[in-house]
Amino acid sequence: MTASEVGPATSRELPGLLRAWDEAFVLSKGRTLGFAQRLPGVFDAPVLENIVVARHDEAVIGAAVMKRLEWVSGGARSAFAAIGLVWTHEAHRGKGVASRVLERLLQRAETSGCAAAVLWTTLSGFYERLGFVRDDQSVIGIVTRSSAEPSPDGVSVAVASGDTVARRERIRTAWCAERVERSAADWRTLPLPCGEMVELSTADGYALVGVLNEKAYVYELYGPADQLRALWQSIRSRYGWVLVNDREGSASAAVLRAAGVVFERQALTLWKPLTVRERPHLPFLDRI
Repeated sequence: MTASEVGPATSRELPGLLRAWDEAFVLSKGRTLGFAQRLPGVFDAPVLENIVVARHDEAVIGAAVMKRLEWVSGGARSAFAAIGLVWTHEAHRGKGVASRVLERLLQRAETSGCAAAVLWTTLSGFYERLGFVRDDQSVIGIVTRSSAEPSPDGVSVAVASGDTVARRERIRTAWCAERVERSAADWRTLPLPCGEMVELSTADGYALVGVLNEKAYVYELYGPADQLRALWQSIRSRYGWVLVNDREGSASAAVLRAAGVVFERQALTLWKPLTVRERPHLPFLDRI
């Protein structure tokens, strides 16, 4: 394979790519809902230059995606390239296809002004050989219960919708000085393995919880401390198994620790500096 066979995807290739990604990462694992639905911020209006493919005899044999994240930190702004959906056709694995695709995608990230590239994986060794460094501020906590718990007053629950995005954005801005800017499509992100996103709301707070059957995945929890406690109590009253995604040192993690949640540090985030070495925590909803 030569470097000339690696380049941006075409609009004609995109439907086949989505089928390949869905088969590899969704359907083959017994999951539902493809990436066109799960990542609308990427695929509602795809930027084909951010989707790099490798071709052999005009057939796509490998691919990966980059999403530009606009990062706000106080009055400063920068951009990061989130990378995901790294895939190689099984007949071409072990031949350097993924490395060539990623090298081209990293070039795209740098020329488009991204300060660093970031991805999330349990795979060890491969990405480090491309210059990535593992640095993760994320923590998770898993809580189960065997009996029903009372639900607090003042918490409303509904399937997350676009009608409340402005409210959520206002609260997130008030409580999160460092954050990724989100479009309306970004707010519709549905991470694997969830089947739907539920929003719990208080007067000045909210929680976004992905749900799959009786399991709940807490992705965001913002608001005053007393309302964080009410939101958490409501989550616990509704679901028997809860996984919390959070950041070491956050206000929500402190409240949940006080409520008995035991957090473990994660090691999934890998960074590759392009122009700076800044490595902020990127919430689960902003990842690919």
